Amino acid sequence: MSRILQKWITKLGASLLLASMVLTAFVGHAAFAAGCGTPITGSGSSCTITFVTFNPSGVLSYQSVSSLTVSNADPMTHIGTFSFDSTVGDGRGGTAGWSLSASTMGLTTTGGHPVFPHFNGRDSEGGAPASIITLNPLAGGNCGIPHLFSVTLDSTVPGSTFASADTGTAPIGCVYNITTNGYIDFSGQPAGSYTGDVTITLASV
Repeated sequence: MSRILQKWITKLGASLLLASMVLTAFVGHAAFAAGCGTPITGSGSSCTITFVTFNPSGVLSYQSVSSLTVSNADPMTHIGTFSFDSTVGDGRGGTAGWSLSASTMGLTTTGGHPVFPHFNGRDSEGGAPASIITLNPLAGGNCGIPHLFSVTLDSTVPGSTFASADTGTAPIGCVYNITTNGYIDFSGQPAGSYTGDVTITLASV
């Protein structure tokens, strides 16, 4: 065998041996990933902890009183007032907002025409905060800008928005405490006990 051929074979063998060593190093590095439940020894030894977790995404929720008594109408102004507290919980996080709308066929009594509640509120431009909304971000951060609207509920307006929030980038777990004040004008209506339903609808916007 010539010296040139012999040197070439020797170099090839060394190259194959080096490639085998590199491959073994990589395979060994990948194979070390044993769990950390047993002791590991030696400088530079490693083990792997597997993390398993879940961040729940919630839903929108609304809660308020189930019935409301309006004050007896003032004998001079024929105005009756009301106030009630409610809560919107937003467990979704992210950028979606929400709104509250109300609709009614009116409150009636025998021989009278329907009367409709007025929700005293404020719009996004400010004004007197007859209805107050408080932000309680359980997870910290800004839960969004609330908007409150002055609303007269009417059977011809099936869904009148009286409270809403542009959530922006709210964290999960925002709670909005809402105090809604309002009045009913009984002018020109007969005396009596008035009853009726107001349907509140919570929607994502």
